[in-house]
Amino acid sequence: MTKMRDRGESLIEVVITIMIISVAVAALVASLASASRSSLSHRRAQDTDVVVRDYAEAMKLSTSACVAAAPYSLAYTPPSGYTLTGSADDGLFDGRSGICPAVSTVQVVTLSVEANGSAPASIQLAVRTP
Repeated sequence: MTKMRDRGESLIEVVITIMIISVAVAALVASLASASRSSLSHRRAQDTDVVVRDYAEAMKLSTSACVAAAPYSLAYTPPSGYTLTGSADDGLFDGRSGICPAVSTVQVVTLSVEANGSAPASIQLAVRTP
């Protein structure tokens, strides 16, 4: 006759243990995948924000010496995969070039950048002739 201590683990106990460990590992893998997707999305948004700010800096540099009714153009090339768009409230800017506003008026320019797989980022600038 065998004693109760010598029997070891039953098959049911082993199967239940494996199921519990499997559920824990599956939850861990799912949370790691979710964190990875979230990190990639945040990185794309951050990169788009950097490109729109670079676009705005190029715009500020191009218009820093504006003379009323004089043309200006932007010398900014975005990284590959990014699309630039721009418009002005008075229609005198097409995203790459424009006309300086008259003295004592303000031209509000909206610059937008869009990349594949991320939401567009935009910024507004006020252009004026000193």
